[in-house]
Amino acid sequence: MLIIGAGGLAKQMIELIEDQHVGGPLTFFDDTPSAPTKFLDKYPVIRSISNVEQHFLEYGNEFVIAVSGPSNRKMLYQKFIELGGEPVSMLSSNSSYGRYNHSVGVGSVILAGCQIESSTTIGIGALLNLNVCVTHDSVIGDFCELGPGVIICGKVNIGESCFFGVGSMVLPGVQIANNSIIGAGAVVNKDTKPGEKILGIPGRSV
Repeated sequence: MLIIGAGGLAKQMIELIEDQHVGGPLTFFDDTPSAPTKFLDKYPVIRSISNVEQHFLEYGNEFVIAVSGPSNRKMLYQKFIELGGEPVSMLSSNSSYGRYNHSVGVGSVILAGCQIESSTTIGIGALLNLNVCVTHDSVIGDFCELGPGVIICGKVNIGESCFFGVGSMVLPGVQIANNSIIGAGAVVNKDTKPGEKILGIPGRSV
């Protein structure tokens, strides 16, 4: 399996990846200047697309995105699919999932301590960090990122590529438009516009 990214999020995910990976070596891809030659002094880090293509040929084409930022996740998801990759989800067994009518899109990551209730939908390539709560009848769009401790109350509809800072909350029935940015600790009590940035309690546009 190929892990895209060898930074902080990869360090958060490594135990989850090790626990769920079956067969073949774990290899990391990171072409940033600060990337290590070995991840955690254990796993190889490759840097070129030709190495990626060779890895897919030799070991299979599954990949996991371990990079934060909605736009980064979307770009990498599309790029590695074009290279022949197959995105894989990583869903922590230390999170809870409703028994009825919940779905999680391919390529999404759910870290430990999350509560995903019944009648919820999470799109492709999403990232739910530690202790996120998504309650009934809510929809999380593709490539959204929810920071630690985010609470999404009932019947919330979130568009694509939205970012939620640590400890933010969306109150029941609110509609969050595509590419919205919700600051850490903000409480959103009304609908947002596309690309809008919301800060504070109650949330206000800035």
